[in-house]
Amino acid sequence: MIRFGLISFAHMHADSYAWVLRQIEEDGGEARLVAAFDDNFERLELKSRQFKIENVFQDCNQLLSRADLDAVIISSENARHEEHVLAAIKAGKHIICEKPITVSNQSIERLQSAFSQSKQRIFFQTAFPMRYDATVAEAKRTLDAGTLGAIKAISATNHGTYPGGWFADPLQSGGGAVMDHTVHVADLIRFFTNDEFASVRAFRGDNLHPNISVEDNALLYARLKRSNIPVSIDCSWSRMQGWPIWGDVKLELVCEQGVLKIDCFNPHLDLVSDGRFSWHGMSEDLNKKMILGFCRAVSESCEPTASFSDGAAAAAVAFAAYKSLENGETASVCAIEQ
Repeated sequence: MIRFGLISFAHMHADSYAWVLRQIEEDGGEARLVAAFDDNFERLELKSRQFKIENVFQDCNQLLSRADLDAVIISSENARHEEHVLAAIKAGKHIICEKPITVSNQSIERLQSAFSQSKQRIFFQTAFPMRYDATVAEAKRTLDAGTLGAIKAISATNHGTYPGGWFADPLQSGGGAVMDHTVHVADLIRFFTNDEFASVRAFRGDNLHPNISVEDNALLYARLKRSNIPVSIDCSWSRMQGWPIWGDVKLELVCEQGVLKIDCFNPHLDLVSDGRFSWHGMSEDLNKKMILGFCRAVSESCEPTASFSDGAAAAAVAFAAYKSLENGETASVCAIEQ
């Protein structure tokens, strides 16, 4: 049994994590939510009632000092991930961290240093639930089998709706759609190719939400390091309110012997009721699979499916994209020490 604490309900995914942990516990599984921290008292009070969390704290260190806590899920604002990861490392707690794991290359270096200096082995899972998707797993098997030959080009999209709130504040989010949505498909591209990103050229379009300062409309062109594969990533918050599903995760890999198209959220049911159309996803609960996978990794003392290095490498693509947007040139992606 892995006993979890949840650090902050600031991120929209925190509710899903809390619900999944409760579901796993009720099913007699290997995870349990024992405590939560949030420095927003009203939010903490609301969520503690919603998810029946008995032990709640407005001081993160008080939560981390609990002896009955094995691991934490960090779902605070992006810019606060570093302080919370560092505190968890110091307290000797294993970590699932929401993406992006932090907001700068310098922050990644500080986190790497903290992990290397820790006297205890800390297991770290970047919250990349798409690694657990059945479509992704089948695509990986197909590519590794070699029947399609070498990959020659990749295009990817991770569209979404504008999340609002602190996501529009660069001091809290670290950026807009590029920071929020580049990392998922960047990670999948690394996963499929066993290669790293070498360079990125980013372009920002006119905002679809003109009242926000961060970008919500952007396109990235990149090259991979060893294979020189060209890559395009559309990471825009381009799904308007009222869209039947929040967004998409799609990849198209052009190979020597064919084209592999991946649409992770395509399984669904179209429903028309009372004159209204709605879309009901039929995919597995990927957050549940991710948390259970992390529990197994900790129990078996093996590296989680998406490690700290994976999260850092994906985030570095977004950091390079911002450098490109700033100077209008192609930017090198900072190499991440594995």
